[in-house]
Amino acid sequence: MVNSYGYDLDFSWDHPWPRAPVPKDEELRLAELERYQILDTPPEERFNKLCRIACKEMKCPISAVSFIDRTKQWFKANSGLTQAAIPRDVALCAHTIMNPRSAVVVLDTTSDERFKNNPLVTRASSVKFYAAVPLVTSRNVCIGSVFVFDVKTHTSCETKLLQKIAAKVMKYLDERLANPDGVPTAPSPAPASSNRSSLPSASVQPAAEPQPNRMSAGSKPERRMSVDQPKPLSPPTSAVAEKPAPASSPVAAAPQQNESALVPAAPGAATDERSLATSAVSNNGEMTNMGAMLMNLLARTTETQQQLAAQQGVMFETLGHHSEQLNSLTETLTSLELRIDRTVKAKAASKQA
Repeated sequence: MVNSYGYDLDFSWDHPWPRAPVPKDEELRLAELERYQILDTPPEERFNKLCRIACKEMKCPISAVSFIDRTKQWFKANSGLTQAAIPRDVALCAHTIMNPRSAVVVLDTTSDERFKNNPLVTRASSVKFYAAVPLVTSRNVCIGSVFVFDVKTHTSCETKLLQKIAAKVMKYLDERLANPDGVPTAPSPAPASSNRSSLPSASVQPAAEPQPNRMSAGSKPERRMSVDQPKPLSPPTSAVAEKPAPASSPVAAAPQQNESALVPAAPGAATDERSLATSAVSNNGEMTNMGAMLMNLLARTTETQQQLAAQQGVMFETLGHHSEQLNSLTETLTSLELRIDRTVKAKAASKQA
């Protein structure tokens, strides 16, 4: 289906959202991504800091630096996500990499043909706003994206900050390529950075955590939260799986199953985060049973994270009021000390006279 996006939308499968589009230079793009040797590398604080800045300045609860390979979207750094990767067929950024020189801004995903039926939009994750800028190499090849999500629609969006962050990301990638032995890793927990740059500074640092951070969207002060990485669920021994979905189906969880009766992971599946991410897709790039489970986990944790973010926002507001009161008391005490000093000096002068 040809449309104003500049490429066809492929609905030729059993799901209501289109397949992930494939750029014409896909093989060159994958080779360029491989050249940077960035996939599955440890977290780096400098990338994490860029995500926190994007959340704060764009007033969005979720931001990430991501890279897209043949089958998945992998997050090098993020603020607000708990998964290391998602299948490419549900990745909104799969559309962003189609044009290396254009930002993608969707103020309301529920009215966009590409995204309105995507599980990230229709399920509990409820992504309503999406803005992204492609990560473009010196060879004019797009290997990933910098993006923000929000759970409510926006009325406008300025992408200049995201473009600056994307330029920073590419600068860091080039530095890693030139000096692979000097790559800094993210401390745990990440300390507040004192370095200044041309980008705004994140004024509130996240709580101690392995990686993700949170903030609320809207006009209230910045909010961030930390959520532990969820452990893989082990289905109850008494649970009986529904009839398994066909191998070609990207969503294998039976529609009538409840959340506690997810399709079990394949025997012998690893339980670490990276194994979950790579098991989410089959050899032909479609979601497996594990992929459906990861999407369900992402949807369920997002709701809890939003509630915690709201609570933390109230706490930040209360701390702000207390800080103002302390400043006022400090000024009052300083004024009293000056008056006392003047009175003492006046009495001493009168006695000498």
